[in-house]
Amino acid sequence: MWRHVALLVPVVVAALALWNPPLPWLREGVIYVSPQGSDWHSGRSPASAVASIQRAADMVAPGEKVLILPGVYREEVRVRRGGAPDRPVVFRAVYPGTVTISGAAPDDVVKRLAWRHEGGKIWSATTPWPIYHVVGDDENFFHVRWAPGAKGDQVYHWVGTEGRVARLRELVSRPKAWGAFAWEQGRLHVAFADGRSPREHNLQIHREIPRPYASWSIRSANVWVEADHVRFEGLRFHLGVGAGLLLWNAHHVVVRHALFSGAVSGISGFPRVSLPKGLIVEHSHYNNYPQYFWAHDWLSGSDIYSHHSGSTLISVTGDDIIARHNLVTHAGDGMQLSTPGVNVDKGIEIYGNLLAYGTDDGFELDGHAVRMHLHHNLVYNFPVSLSLSPVLTGPVRVRNNLFLHPPDRPVGAHLKLMNPWAGRSDARSGPTRNVTVDNNVFSGKWLSWHSAPLDNVRVENNLFANIVVDERFGLPSVVVSAGNVFRQSTQRTDNPVAACELKRAVQGVRGVSFKAARPGPAWLAYDALPALKDVGALAEQWMKVANRCD
Repeated sequence: MWRHVALLVPVVVAALALWNPPLPWLREGVIYVSPQGSDWHSGRSPASAVASIQRAADMVAPGEKVLILPGVYREEVRVRRGGAPDRPVVFRAVYPGTVTISGAAPDDVVKRLAWRHEGGKIWSATTPWPIYHVVGDDENFFHVRWAPGAKGDQVYHWVGTEGRVARLRELVSRPKAWGAFAWEQGRLHVAFADGRSPREHNLQIHREIPRPYASWSIRSANVWVEADHVRFEGLRFHLGVGAGLLLWNAHHVVVRHALFSGAVSGISGFPRVSLPKGLIVEHSHYNNYPQYFWAHDWLSGSDIYSHHSGSTLISVTGDDIIARHNLVTHAGDGMQLSTPGVNVDKGIEIYGNLLAYGTDDGFELDGHAVRMHLHHNLVYNFPVSLSLSPVLTGPVRVRNNLFLHPPDRPVGAHLKLMNPWAGRSDARSGPTRNVTVDNNVFSGKWLSWHSAPLDNVRVENNLFANIVVDERFGLPSVVVSAGNVFRQSTQRTDNPVAACELKRAVQGVRGVSFKAARPGPAWLAYDALPALKDVGALAEQWMKVANRCD
């Protein structure tokens, strides 16, 4: 018997050496992932890396790091194994910015599409599944989901209504049209700006997914986080369609130096299995380029609102949330954050963020918004700088921010104090209450959109420069307004330096309490993406003056 055991031991050892079983004690705290790896490997070194992030997520133990080598990983990752308060699970790019988790279909799927010219700029092809997002030449395409007067699915128009192709044809025939698409009766209809065949462009469609947004739940994402104490660092999330990161019953999640594109939300808390707690999002970037140019050059506000108004870096209701030093461009709402009405411990702090070139609200704080503090942010060129419609509980404090708008597009308002549910019988119909807006600079466009009811809303010691104020767009009489300065300046005040200098001239310096940091991922060059055109100079000006404008 012992002779047989002795013969068996070398065989087992040899098998273990070939198999590299996923045992934590063999890995020394790290799991490597590489496109050249194998999911039969242990992941304990680059030479024995696993091939998929999902395999690493299934192996990882508390306190371990998943180190991801450069490449594009076309997979939907479910993180179900988390860490502990002092031993988080970390997913990190070995070289920040070189790892992309992509929802794109394989290239051969796109190459097999048989395109047919439909006249004008439009080409069509039968697709193996419904298409909800298209990227062409690294630009997100406008999604035509509905046609005027048609009947059909009205749940955010993901499936759309009859007549979409006719609507697409009308839209792309307009001057300065960008890329757009519609999916109807099993065929994808695509129009590039130059009208050439999709075969002459770099076209990306997503792999087969469920309808991304239905019944107020996002159902597609690059990564589903279903565990606590998980961190993501230095990663790109592309073509998640619904979300880049979906928090599904996940708490104490940290996202650092990440880039999100090709999704409605960079980070989403829908569906609300349980409200996120302990979320930190810092030095990350979201864009839906070229969404701002759709509004500036091509489409009406209602066209974009009904299709892409919710595109945002963060769409989360929760507690103990910090969003700092992030960069958002070409979005609908820059950030959508709020809290529940009860059991709120720390609330939400939002600071040091730069939001530029949007088509809806810079910050949307609608909801109960208990213990929310918004400070030292720059919002540039959003139709609405700050949405408080409604804040049902509060308190919310908004202080020491710059809300700047160029003079050539005065449409929109800085403060939105409205309740779309007023008059209903449910709890949402209450007043906007317990809001303080103080020591900010507002430059350009209208002061406010407002409607009753309002309760304990205070707007104090702000500088309003070049603001359009009349009986429609001023502050309602029930708002406590004190110490505000209104100044019609002969110089442009839509850049941070000019706005700060004017504030110092009329109000003085109130002390320094904030240290500005470069917004967005540290690895991201501001001139590397079309979505960041002109942002570099804006960020440099803002960092120069941020802690002199308190």
